[in-house]
Amino acid sequence: MSLTHRLFSTRTYPIRNLSVLKCGPTQVRNLFYLLDHSIQFHTPNKIHGLNNTFLRASNFQLTDADVAAEQHAFFVMLHPTHRMLSLYFDKMLGSQQLGQIRRMMTRYPLVDLDTKTVNGHLKNCFSFLDILERAMSDPDLLPRNQHWQM
Repeated sequence: MSLTHRLFSTRTYPIRNLSVLKCGPTQVRNLFYLLDHSIQFHTPNKIHGLNNTFLRASNFQLTDADVAAEQHAFFVMLHPTHRMLSLYFDKMLGSQQLGQIRRMMTRYPLVDLDTKTVNGHLKNCFSFLDILERAMSDPDLLPRNQHWQM
């Protein structure tokens, strides 16, 4: 994906964010919306529906090389445990966006995606980490997509 497509900015302030998947883009876009409109977006988890209204690098005539050399762009690093819990509860148990991995998990012994206990979720997380480890070493285990580029 082009860097010019991933660099977001506000209309009000000279702040630029190089958006990285699973590194806080929802929080940053909500902040940018607040800075530009002086109010919070009415459905913060749906802010990505407004992606086309945010300024991008192309609005500043920046090239990929310009973005790579940008001195004042930032990205967000979130705590790995928080990212793991968000991935597990929001994507796997919640919206089911990761259907392929979810289906693989149901084949694992002791995996119970309907669990209501802390220990049950902990066992599921360990199984999920095992799947990720295997997927990183076996490129044919899961189909690749644009977010998995290594």
